[in-house]
Amino acid sequence: MLTEKIISENNILNDPLMQAIDAGESAILLTGNIHDLVLIGNKLAYRPQFIAEGLAQRSFYVLRYAKSQGIRMHGYSNLSPEKKKGIDKRLNAVGLLQLLNRNEQLEQDEIRRFFRAIARLLQTPCSDAQPIALILDYAEHICPAVQSSAAAADEQTIAAETVHMLALAPALNKSGNKLICIARDGQQNILLNEGLTRISIPFPNEQQTYTCIEYLLSLEDVDGQNRYGELEQGFSAEEFVRLTRGL
Repeated sequence: MLTEKIISENNILNDPLMQAIDAGESAILLTGNIHDLVLIGNKLAYRPQFIAEGLAQRSFYVLRYAKSQGIRMHGYSNLSPEKKKGIDKRLNAVGLLQLLNRNEQLEQDEIRRFFRAIARLLQTPCSDAQPIALILDYAEHICPAVQSSAAAADEQTIAAETVHMLALAPALNKSGNKLICIARDGQQNILLNEGLTRISIPFPNEQQTYTCIEYLLSLEDVDGQNRYGELEQGFSAEEFVRLTRGL
């Protein structure tokens, strides 16, 4: 079985999004194979979760927003009391704290408030504080493609204009904060195509697929039994990888 160190190198370090973040890109449109499973250490996670973990490892406070989930902070419950106090103060200063980690969707007026507040937050210099990364999950639902601006709901227009403005704002670059939109390409508002750095996640290569298969075959139940059946004798993991490419 491959070690956690090799798994980390094959995923987090070599991930094209993380490479762009490390290169200083501030506003990114992520498309392609965005909802696949990837390995984080010794567990499987969907790519948006993998992205949040990777950003957290780079000392970002990670905010995630989706229409179905509202606004959440990744790993908020694991923060120290001192860090919670610090980030709560920053969020409260722009009116976001009361919207955080609620188990309900935001109302239309709250969505408008959220995007106006996030524009202020992401353009505020971090100074000595930890930077903030905002992930817009399913950005095509938040900023959908429409025939004309008149066809969009008010909150959709505000969201698309805010993302576009932030992507072009020098203040975002200077702040150290990051904006990441995860979208199924072609379904997002055209404003998201301007200013954001586009990154398309490819399907896994043979090495990545092999790593995943080796990981699954190594899993055991609480009684020490293999969670999944073994491969047929003489049928190697390498051959399995070759036959399952594209799945």
